[in-house]
Amino acid sequence: MDLSAYKKKILIACSMIEDEINAAFDHFEIHDIEIWWQERGHHNDPDKLREVIQAEIARAESAGADLIMLGYGLCGNGAVGWHTEKAVLAMPRFDDCVNMMLCTGKRNKRNYLSAGHMYLTGGWSKDEGALLDMFESYLAKYGKRKADKLMKMMLDSYTSVTVIDTGCYEMEPVIAYADKCAARFCLERRIVPGGNEVMQKLITGNWDEDIIVKKPGSAVTEEEFSFEGETGAEYGQLLRRTFDGKEVDRLPAMPMIDSVGPRLIGENYRFKKLSAENQVLVQKKAYELLGLDGLSIEYGLHGIGQACGTVLGDNEKSAAHIVEHVLKDLKDVDNLDPECVLRKNDPWIELCCTACEMLVEQMGDVVGTSASLTGPLTAAASIYPIPLLLKATRKQPDLVHKLLRFSTDALIAVSEEFAKCGVDIFICDPVASGDIISEKMYRGSALHKRTCTGNTEARSRDGVSHLRKYKQDHRSNARVGM
Repeated sequence: MDLSAYKKKILIACSMIEDEINAAFDHFEIHDIEIWWQERGHHNDPDKLREVIQAEIARAESAGADLIMLGYGLCGNGAVGWHTEKAVLAMPRFDDCVNMMLCTGKRNKRNYLSAGHMYLTGGWSKDEGALLDMFESYLAKYGKRKADKLMKMMLDSYTSVTVIDTGCYEMEPVIAYADKCAARFCLERRIVPGGNEVMQKLITGNWDEDIIVKKPGSAVTEEEFSFEGETGAEYGQLLRRTFDGKEVDRLPAMPMIDSVGPRLIGENYRFKKLSAENQVLVQKKAYELLGLDGLSIEYGLHGIGQACGTVLGDNEKSAAHIVEHVLKDLKDVDNLDPECVLRKNDPWIELCCTACEMLVEQMGDVVGTSASLTGPLTAAASIYPIPLLLKATRKQPDLVHKLLRFSTDALIAVSEEFAKCGVDIFICDPVASGDIISEKMYRGSALHKRTCTGNTEARSRDGVSHLRKYKQDHRSNARVGM
């Protein structure tokens, strides 16, 4: 494409890749393209990025631009919806600037990132969200012990600080910064080759399949960033690919951060429990900082009990504890209301489901969302005290099985509510752990039987087999993780 045909050309670009853009301009001695630098960090909030850049596009058209180029990638779907009224729009066909810099030559796959690498460039080393700056901010706010703990949690899945050599900036100070990070956080320091060909193609008009070109009035879509049919959902949702039996290059990483997540935004645990919006804010920040393979809304260990009437303590800094169990006498198990756990009756599951729906809508094309539930024995322990429950497995086994049937059915009802939201379902049953109960007690209580209409089906472990059967019968989106 001969760019001389355009009268006014404007490049709207992120300051994070200023080194690469300036190097391309210098190499080709380009002087007829205006550069409008944008504040680094907008990519941390895709919705804000979408709004800011669309406003800049409109401003560029008002300034008379007939060709607008964007120094951005998909950026967490922030690019979706960008459009012009009269000008031609062009931008790289990459998910983010890191993939763009790791691509040397023509794009031959979608994902160039390797697991365990914390990538670093000249621009990223200067960012206020860079590792050492982040640690210093945590240090000032929480003290050394908590700051160390937070950084350890965030970097748990990383093995190296990896500098991308794009040839566009002085390597010595960046390597020095990487060495400090590696020494401070007990990581390796590596250097990998990178390139600047993508940016060179964009600004010179050498547009091939690596550059998206949009006519006036046509909006950018997520599908345009796919490679040979690989969609963003398939690329981003590693958990779903794993469950579907598709080939993956690593195991999914989704640390459970429910209790400590609010600290990532400087809030306490109570903050997360106040609204669906707060839940979403915490999960999106965790995804931004940790690169999780899945987001998770915590229904919690005590969700079933709370819906039935168990009283929980309002802890400010940690997960809620049980103050008073709803069931005082196991003989009253038949008085429990099976419909109390439904979304229409329980404010907590209503909040959790709303948060799930918001995450699916806002992040669904980037990363999957799940609801974390407990198993039947732990759910039963949220209704009736654990010491009494464990004793009753020997002295009142029939009543224990009746309570477990109730808790299992309640979990199935809760699973159905979450499945309607389009999220995956993960189940754990810590009270059924071998560290708490014996194998004999496990087989007699956790591994119980339930008589269903027309048939008897054996329960495996924490009720997983029935939930799987439920998934097959109802063709829900539920996933069960063990």
